[in-house]
Amino acid sequence: MLKFFPILFALNPLTSCSPVVHPPEPRPAVMPALQEQAFVGTWIEVLPGSDGDSYVFTATGQVENGAGNTQRYTGWRLENGRLVLTLETPGAGRKDQPYIVEKITPDALRIRPEGSDWARVFRAG
Repeated sequence: MLKFFPILFALNPLTSCSPVVHPPEPRPAVMPALQEQAFVGTWIEVLPGSDGDSYVFTATGQVENGAGNTQRYTGWRLENGRLVLTLETPGAGRKDQPYIVEKITPDALRIRPEGSDWARVFRAG
């Protein structure tokens, strides 16, 4: 037994230092109990190297865009626990875009389009 003691001692650090891998936490499909009032106000999209685009969500479901883009959001609503933005594009008309709300606080909003891992991040304006 003493012959094998140095070998066991030498192998012990290899087995005890192996990293523990935890599976990623699942994202909620729908954020529970979204309140429309939490969305009302000015939201500025955080964009690297830019001041960001601003959007004003009104209590009546309108969106006022601060950006001069040809694509403009004209309305918003909550539907089945998702934020639905109405996008209006010249020549293409109107289209509803559902977003999963990953986070909403008085200071921050993070949404991502359904079926995408790309998130849009906003700060309160």
